[in-house]
Amino acid sequence: MHDDEYVTQLTERDGTFRRAPRVAREVDFSVTRGTVGVAAALAAVVKDREPLPEEIQKNRVRHARVGDLRDAGFEVIHTPGRVRNGPHVSIVWMGDDGSEATAPWTNEVSASLEACFNDAIQTSDEDGHA
Repeated sequence: MHDDEYVTQLTERDGTFRRAPRVAREVDFSVTRGTVGVAAALAAVVKDREPLPEEIQKNRVRHARVGDLRDAGFEVIHTPGRVRNGPHVSIVWMGDDGSEATAPWTNEVSASLEACFNDAIQTSDEDGHA
């Protein structure tokens, strides 16, 4: 991915944004490639069905520039999974020595991630960064 690209984070089911990988489940932090609205971000997550209108209404997205994430010390890797050119992207913290993905993240690492994202946007179908 290029530094001038953006990634989109979707809120969790409880309406908050995650700030780190889920403990004991993963070492990467998942986002969607590009600057997409809520409907497109949800569609990338719920691949087996169309997002419901109430899901679109209650969720929010926010965007971060890939270069800002890298400047903060994160690796940003397009990880399309089973979908060719799929939109999945992994954000990874490589730890103090930079040799291996590290989790759980410290509060400082989570704060660095948080600082890279803009304010939350509630939009269902517009693309673009705010």
